[in-house]
Amino acid sequence: MKNITTLLIMVALTAQIALGAIPTEKDNRYVAQVIGKDVYIRSGNGMNFYRCGKISEPTPVVVVAEKNGWSMIEPPKGSFSWISMRYVDKDPSDPAIGIVKGDNVRVWTGSPYVPPLHSQSMQVKLNTGDRVKFLTADGSRDEGGYYCIEPPKNAYLWINSTYLKKLGPLSMFTPSKDEPKNAKLISIVDKKPAASVATKTPVNTQNPKTVVVPEKKTEVKAPLSEETTSIAKVAQLTELINKERKKPLLSQNFDSIKAELKKIIDNKKAGKASRFAQFRMSEVKRYETAKLAAIETAKQDQELKNKIKKIKIDLEKTLVNMPKTSDYTIEGYLFTSSVYSGKTSQTRYLIKNNAGRIVAYATPVGNLKNKNLSNLLGKRVGLTGTQSADPLTPLVLVKFDKISLIK
Repeated sequence: MKNITTLLIMVALTAQIALGAIPTEKDNRYVAQVIGKDVYIRSGNGMNFYRCGKISEPTPVVVVAEKNGWSMIEPPKGSFSWISMRYVDKDPSDPAIGIVKGDNVRVWTGSPYVPPLHSQSMQVKLNTGDRVKFLTADGSRDEGGYYCIEPPKNAYLWINSTYLKKLGPLSMFTPSKDEPKNAKLISIVDKKPAASVATKTPVNTQNPKTVVVPEKKTEVKAPLSEETTSIAKVAQLTELINKERKKPLLSQNFDSIKAELKKIIDNKKAGKASRFAQFRMSEVKRYETAKLAAIETAKQDQELKNKIKKIKIDLEKTLVNMPKTSDYTIEGYLFTSSVYSGKTSQTRYLIKNNAGRIVAYATPVGNLKNKNLSNLLGKRVGLTGTQSADPLTPLVLVKFDKISLIK
């Protein structure tokens, strides 16, 4: 039962391992497990290459090479390629097979998001006599003069290495030359490749009733590398960063995340995970700089509000305690205001002292609200009314209903 379960779990992997993919001494391929949901596979090693599909954990993939933080992988199940119909004849004996008629015939990376005519990522070149496999016998996926085919040998795709967890060399998951196919397939869903070892007790030839009793199987587990576990940790921290960014700016806190990133950066065994962690750390520092700027701005705004409030309170006290020196609320020379006029707001006048300094603003109310006072401009007058702190300026605002010319 255990062998059957193991075999079923590895169906996704066996689709990527051809019969001829027996590991050699120079075979550097390894098996990795996808970590993440709906991770894009692309036609090349960068974000500028077009998407070719999505893949989610815990799907296994075979990594062929690495470049600039991207991993070249054997096409997973569901991948496809394009080839021009002009250079392929169908095999008369098998309509599902095509035979190439021409040299250096290009095979293009297939994508459900990009039509074949616009596919610009070449995977391999085929020559006369090479065989390709059509993915649909009825041609339902063929398009624009191109056959939809199964990716041929040496046709690869790419995935961001951040979303992969290395499990072990390909040889750990493929049979040796002396073993039957699938004999050493190891379950990778548990993320810990293991090889079963079984021994048998010798048979007593003198006693025909004696049977061979298999001993209890033991598992040999291969630990994950420091680099693999660190990459997975960076992926988890990235999710925490994104979650923290959704909070209000002033309530964001990245202290614990920075501490974990620093551990990975300082770990000499973390490999390329250290570079990923440094990039995330620089992101976090930018977010914290924005938070500090917001805190400082809020602090300055509050200080300004407090100062304005204090000025108004002090002015009110001054007005209340100011001794009355005449029968008028205020005396001075009457002038029009070029800032506050009847065209833009309630009419205001300037009251200046003998030195020509503005001491107050004044606005007529009651019976004087719409009265023409131009005959009093530039003359010394006495205003009777109420005074209060002006919300628009630091000066006194006098609302007067009586005005008298002082001679």
